[in-house]
Amino acid sequence: MSKPRHPQHREMVRWHGSLFVPDDISVDLINQRIGKLARGRTLGKAGFAKSQNQEH
Repeated sequence: MSKPRHPQHREMVRWHGSLFVPDDISVDLINQRIGKLARGRTLGKAGFAKSQNQEH
């Protein structure tokens, strides 16, 4: 995204929704998003384990 002449630049900007500015994100926001992913993974693993136990 930092190379405007790259063939996929326009596609990546469209995907991201705006120009990418790496300094424009806070550590708190990153930690919040990682926490959300981790909680979802934990719930998914628990649901999968429960489904495996019900089949037997």
